[in-house]
Amino acid sequence: MSARAGPPDLYRWSALAPVQSQADRPFHRRAQGHRCRRGGAPRPEFRRGHRAAAAGGRQGRLRSQGLRPHHGAGHHRRHRPEPRCLLPPFPQHRRRLHAGDHRGGRRAGRVLAGALGRDPARAGVRQQPPLPGDLRRQQGRDARAVRGQLREPGDRADPGTDARRVPAPGARSPGAPVPARALPADRPGLGGAVAGADGGECRAGLGRDEAGALRAAPGDRPALRAAHRDLVPLGLSGSGLPSAGRRQRQCRAGPRFLSAPCGPAGACPPRSRAGRRGAKAARQCNEIPTQTPTERRKEQTKMDFNLPQELVEYLGKLDAFIEAEIKPLQAQDDNERFFDHRREWARTDFENGGLPRHEWEALLLEAKKRADKAGFYRFSLPEEFGGQGGGNLWMAVIRDHFASKGLGLHNDLQNEHSIVGNFPVIVMLRDFGTPAQKEQFIKGCLEHKYRITFGLTEPNHGSDATHMETRAVRETRNGVAGWRIDGEKMWTTGMHVATHCSVFARTSGKDGDGRGITAFLVPADAPGVKVEEYLWTFNMPTDHPRVSFTNVWVPEAAMFGPEGGGLALAQAFVHENRIRQAASSLGAATYCVNESVKYARQRKPFGEDLARNQAIQFPLVELATQCEMLRLLIRKTAWEMDQMPHPEVEKKLSDKVSMCNYWANRLVCEAADRAMQVHGGIGYSRHKPFEHIYRHHRRYRITEGSEEIQMRKVAGYLFGYMGPNKH
Repeated sequence: MSARAGPPDLYRWSALAPVQSQADRPFHRRAQGHRCRRGGAPRPEFRRGHRAAAAGGRQGRLRSQGLRPHHGAGHHRRHRPEPRCLLPPFPQHRRRLHAGDHRGGRRAGRVLAGALGRDPARAGVRQQPPLPGDLRRQQGRDARAVRGQLREPGDRADPGTDARRVPAPGARSPGAPVPARALPADRPGLGGAVAGADGGECRAGLGRDEAGALRAAPGDRPALRAAHRDLVPLGLSGSGLPSAGRRQRQCRAGPRFLSAPCGPAGACPPRSRAGRRGAKAARQCNEIPTQTPTERRKEQTKMDFNLPQELVEYLGKLDAFIEAEIKPLQAQDDNERFFDHRREWARTDFENGGLPRHEWEALLLEAKKRADKAGFYRFSLPEEFGGQGGGNLWMAVIRDHFASKGLGLHNDLQNEHSIVGNFPVIVMLRDFGTPAQKEQFIKGCLEHKYRITFGLTEPNHGSDATHMETRAVRETRNGVAGWRIDGEKMWTTGMHVATHCSVFARTSGKDGDGRGITAFLVPADAPGVKVEEYLWTFNMPTDHPRVSFTNVWVPEAAMFGPEGGGLALAQAFVHENRIRQAASSLGAATYCVNESVKYARQRKPFGEDLARNQAIQFPLVELATQCEMLRLLIRKTAWEMDQMPHPEVEKKLSDKVSMCNYWANRLVCEAADRAMQVHGGIGYSRHKPFEHIYRHHRRYRITEGSEEIQMRKVAGYLFGYMGPNKH
């Protein structure tokens, strides 16, 4: 059949018509009263090439150049013809026309769009248009079927209903399919406003079975009424097209809207600038564009900064556990004394060297056991150790979330306590321990039978571990090969309850060498191990002693990791610790900012909100800005750490981890100090947690690698002295 089968005017303005050149398009002028003829080619005297001859004079010359005279002024504007649409491209000032002049007007365009745009295999392909007669008959059957299902028992037959094809409602069960002619296999979209995007599901809640019969869900009368509003009032009573006398609004939708016909209310999508560009491109390349430039830009720049939905749900589970288990535990037996203004005295046994009180540590242990029973405590551990394999991103977000809640039993970092634990020693044992050490210590540490401290820092060398003075030499005692250790360590945190200490000593090489340092698991009660003193700190209680090792002997089996490779073991978990600790400082800083904002809105000196003063606003604005920027950097860095093997982190991301850590620790101190200033006298008191937050987090600018050491590493990567760009 010829490609021009069917009424010529309906075909000529359809999406299947050949693209006309600009000179072949009809020119409509309201002033002269010319209208597009119902069929055939446009009148030649109104083609662009004939305007000058027909009109003559200055206006004729302007029109021949594609310009339109501006009424009332001497300016001109270029005539911008309408994009090729399903209706003739009338000028904007002529927005309404008689539907009868174009055999259905916009409704016919909607039918064509429904027939063509919903078939992905036929999108953008020039094919023969469906016969309007088929469309009218199918739409008419749909309308009669819908009205038949809407009838109640005893109602008179609708004049437009075919009683021979639609049985009375009482003669069939609700939801039974209404017979209708099957849809042609190659026209899945016939039905216009009824057929759905796949040709089977109806927009109004109706559907078609395999035979093409219109079906409604049992008792789904709202869906039938919606379909009835779509079909019947718009004139689809018999022929499937609107009546000739009905006036329709002109459809200005360009070719990019062909895949989505106009809605039942007759609202056409507005033609945007992107739509005009898409229509112009379609005319030039003779095909329907699939994306607008704006859509392409969105696709090319797609990034997702949202947290994974699983992580958000996990945070909700943690919050529910805190409400159900941890807060009641914190409230009972006056345990609030460990968190309110009495906290420092309640936690510290000043008569026993400033050590933590047993009641305080017993409360922390009970919270950990409850979290372990609920399945949260070992979250970051591999599944082989009962964990869930939580990565750095999840742990960073969890730590940030916990610290932003303020002080509480759920997360108190004064002694690295949290209901979601951090296990650097377990990971070190997994990666460097012997089978016997793994069997003994991993399970024992998780069950709180063993506790291993970290003995790396020395009194005379601080951050420089390569010049340590502690020595270990081979020595055999009672026929057993082993090592003798002599030296001194500082800040061996947790030694008062430790069962073992991981002692780092030089076994070979010279001072300053990275190689030649070996780690040993030394029992805390071994002969020669002595706690010289506990160092009282800015934030009490203290569990940071100076420990001496004099003529301490351990067997060969006590060696932890390879001989001479102790520094690799010491740095094995440093990046994980730093990124998580940075997240905790960020959360505490966020808490200080939020509490300050809340207080500034409530406090009313001189009869108005304290927050109205810019001296209060601007410092908090700067802190809030830094919190948001740092949060993005921490999450990005943690995510990148999860994307690469552990050894690659030191080579590629060590500087980013240091950025996060040193800036977060500085930020939380500034935020706590500003919170005290905003709160005034009450902020300086211990009835607010800001002094505690400051005293605690101030230490992290020194520990875990001092601020200067981490900035030095960033500088090394930045200037090419170390890292992947070393030169």
